[in-house]
Amino acid sequence: MAYRPNGLVVWSEYHNNAERGEMHIYGSEDNGETWRVAYTFPPSTIRHVHGITYDEYDDCFWICAGDHGSEAMLLRADADFGHVECVLCGGQENRFYSMTVTPQYLYMANDSPSADNYLWKMDKKTHLASKVMRIENSSSHSCLVGDLHFGSTNAEQPDRHVPTRLPIRNDSTATHVWMNHNVDYVFPLTDGVDSIMHSFNFLVYFFLMVRIHSKN
Repeated sequence: MAYRPNGLVVWSEYHNNAERGEMHIYGSEDNGETWRVAYTFPPSTIRHVHGITYDEYDDCFWICAGDHGSEAMLLRADADFGHVECVLCGGQENRFYSMTVTPQYLYMANDSPSADNYLWKMDKKTHLASKVMRIENSSSHSCLVGDLHFGSTNAEQPDRHVPTRLPIRNDSTATHVWMNHNVDYVFPLTDGVDSIMHSFNFLVYFFLMVRIHSKN
């Protein structure tokens, strides 16, 4: 879900969508009292939407979709969803879950349990993206605290029935929390506990933000 002050509140459908049917983004202009379809992905376009982020600097929305082949993409939508365009299109390198926004750049981390994952930095004007660092597995959550960028990886197994070719095997035994360009904390997890992983990440972020703000 994403919110434009005094404008649209938007959220997207997310389900297995094995048949690759339509997927909708819904919007409300009256604080959730009523909803309409703001944008529809046609059949066979994507599997599902991963996340939507509002960009207060450029007054637009950024949308991450997946999962495989041409389904993976980063899109930019006008503030009213009147125009939506694919900015980074196709391939696991363009499979993201969430992002953080700064005045000049987007920072996105890959969400690919069967491929190499990186933290990416994209210039919002040129749409040129460059790798910042390799991360240990897929990533679903990141945040900015002041000028510090935090993110975490998932303890996730490779996708079933998807060929995996990795020069360095992804770490599916621990979730790593990193700040800027360095891995700062590693939390071991036992096999089979990735069902609690997302809640665990949110708790980690809360802990980090409290610690940082208490020092300021």
